[in-house]
Amino acid sequence: MNDNIYIKTLEIGMKQKEGVSFNQIVTQLNIDLTEINFEVNFSIWFYSNFYNSSVEKLIIGQVTASNSDYRINPRNIEEKVRPHNDKKSFIKGDAVNKYIDYLELERTRKSSRTAKIFSIISIILASAAVIVPIILTKSTESPQKVIIASPTKEVNQPIEIEEPNNPIILTGQENVSDTVKNIK
Repeated sequence: MNDNIYIKTLEIGMKQKEGVSFNQIVTQLNIDLTEINFEVNFSIWFYSNFYNSSVEKLIIGQVTASNSDYRINPRNIEEKVRPHNDKKSFIKGDAVNKYIDYLELERTRKSSRTAKIFSIISIILASAAVIVPIILTKSTESPQKVIIASPTKEVNQPIEIEEPNNPIILTGQENVSDTVKNIK
């Protein structure tokens, strides 16, 4: 919507508090008015959103008049509208609200895109937090297996504590709990 002439027209109208003319907008935005139906349509839209005392009765007539002479149409645009296209027109309150709503919508869209990016990053990090420990535990050695019947009593027979690379054998009168602490 960056090239939307209607939004651009509202933007220009908001910035220029001293008013803008129809022809100024057409020139500034390089709008092609060679097609009469488009010119009528854009004129109706422009003067519905920008107050110009000379054309306002035709805009009101768009809604209230049953006679087409009191409305902007291809037959009367030459004599009733074009002579006033160089006069300053001022943005109406309803048009200001439309433009503010548009700006809010754009801001919301931008925030939504940012939130979407952050949520995707969060999902990736959460997935990594789950997958990485699983991969790391599979690649490391299995934990040592120690079976102890009573850790505080003295051992009278040899006990083997399984450790894959160097088994520990307890013999004699060692205290099992002290030896297990030393292994850790």
